[in-house]
Amino acid sequence: MKTILLLSALSAAAALAQPFGICFGPFTGNQDPATGVVLPEAQLRGRLTPLRGKFSWVRSYGSTHGLQHVGRLARGMGFKTAIGAWIGPEDTPEGIAANQAEIAALIAAANAGHVDIAIVGNEVLLRGDLSEERLLEIIAEVRAAIPWWVPVTTAETHDNLLAHSAVMAACDVICAHFHPYWQGIRIDEAVSWLDDEYQALRLAAGGKWCVIGEAGWPSEGDPEQLAEPGLENAAYFWSAFQSWAVRRNIPNFYFSAFDEAFKEALEPNRVGKNWGIHTAKGVLKPGFKNVFDDKLLPEAAVLRAAVEPPALPPPPSVALTAIPAHGVKAQKTLCGVVSDLGKTAAYRRLACYIEVDGLYWTKPFFNKPLFPVLPDGAFTTKIVTGGVDQKATEIALFLVPSDYKAPLAAGVPFIPGSIEQDALASAFVSRPEGSPAGGDGEPGFTASASVVRKLIAGSASESASLKGIVVLPADFEAAGVVVGISLCGLEWSFNPLGKSGSAVASDASAAKAVGSLSLKRDAKYGFWRWSAALKRSASASLDAYGMINATISTGSPVFLPLALDLDGQAFETVCRLHYTAAQNGTGTAK
Repeated sequence: MKTILLLSALSAAAALAQPFGICFGPFTGNQDPATGVVLPEAQLRGRLTPLRGKFSWVRSYGSTHGLQHVGRLARGMGFKTAIGAWIGPEDTPEGIAANQAEIAALIAAANAGHVDIAIVGNEVLLRGDLSEERLLEIIAEVRAAIPWWVPVTTAETHDNLLAHSAVMAACDVICAHFHPYWQGIRIDEAVSWLDDEYQALRLAAGGKWCVIGEAGWPSEGDPEQLAEPGLENAAYFWSAFQSWAVRRNIPNFYFSAFDEAFKEALEPNRVGKNWGIHTAKGVLKPGFKNVFDDKLLPEAAVLRAAVEPPALPPPPSVALTAIPAHGVKAQKTLCGVVSDLGKTAAYRRLACYIEVDGLYWTKPFFNKPLFPVLPDGAFTTKIVTGGVDQKATEIALFLVPSDYKAPLAAGVPFIPGSIEQDALASAFVSRPEGSPAGGDGEPGFTASASVVRKLIAGSASESASLKGIVVLPADFEAAGVVVGISLCGLEWSFNPLGKSGSAVASDASAAKAVGSLSLKRDAKYGFWRWSAALKRSASASLDAYGMINATISTGSPVFLPLALDLDGQAFETVCRLHYTAAQNGTGTAK
């Protein structure tokens, strides 16, 4: 219900043809929060007034020294509020006391009904002020003390959030900062870069609402690599960013409302005091009015190409290729493959639980609750490590980040913790009493037949190497499996009666000019690894049609999308991949 209420509020605001929210910094003149200055309500109200009618939300950064009134005043003026508690280091008694005061004030404001989103800390991990564990403790403390319908989060740079999956898991919504200027991105590439990074964060967020907590461009200062400050560039980024965000209904807080002098000493390049859409005196800067007049930039002026936002990559899935027979103690090993991991396999682990007589147990071991996934997605683990594990009637697998703390199960009637909600992918296999050994596609098992893909193309100009994985039923010989691959306009077939062999092309003479295709049975993991060595001249074209057709006993085909990873850049298609090499050995993928 908390998520539904929040999404309703966010969607209603984002649907308006106006900017969503603004980062509210109310300090004027020589005021500096480091000196403990207390801001009067009249000043806060005066700074909020020029924002009224322009933005739906305001975001604050602190809850003491007068800032505790921002939520009440803003709500009274019709704004939705994202209220922050400033969290700093706790290496001194004064630091501990300051954090406690901020937390208490944020809790009080939320309980008074003045907070729509509670933000615990701003870039705490980026500055190294607190450990991840301590930040998680404070998030939990605030959540436990305020109304259940108020979402709790922390604000961090997008890359720091991706590096701290436990923090993302602890937040009700994701609040991420994207600053192309600090990444040294050229102004005409800034929104395209932000779009790419935002899509990556959405994928990692596992369905949680992703709010851009900060994005902006300085109107004065020194360059950061290719990123040039300046009023013209700042006005362009403001228009381009808002055009991108409004069209996509992306909730955001633009950074920031006003120039603030005290920030000059906090950032390099003389840009700290120049992030506002208004001057320090509250005057809207030239070039910023067009957005408020609903004058959005055309798509072609915002992104690299005028295209709709790309669909998110498919989520990973878990397929089991070898399942031990029920009741046979000697059969201990469970094997499988995780699909659609891309280059993230090194950052993923699997957790396994088995159900015996209605109770769940962690496998393989209590002191080793997670086990790795190989770069090509393969995995193996033991599910019979003691007691009567061989009598397990259900096996549950969960794909999680490598730093995930999997809850332990020692004879409990349910899978513990929130791993079912936190998992990136999962698989549940029912194994009735008397079930024989099997794998995906085996009758009587709930897991479904699947094909797992990975395709890599070499960058040499003389040839290309493709390779991948095919997952087929455990009783493949009895099923009469035939594997077919369409490459370079030729149909290749392979009947895997043995452990390895070469595929036969539909046109043998034409195949000599193309290359060869072979498959090898991996007995340990229960699937085939296939590879193709394809010839091509420096100016030739290679068409690798995106499917592996595995006809199993039911007669139904399974199709395999192909992907290309060339010089570290990934290209994917669901129908076909086309690679054209130029004379100099470089190429493009479509």
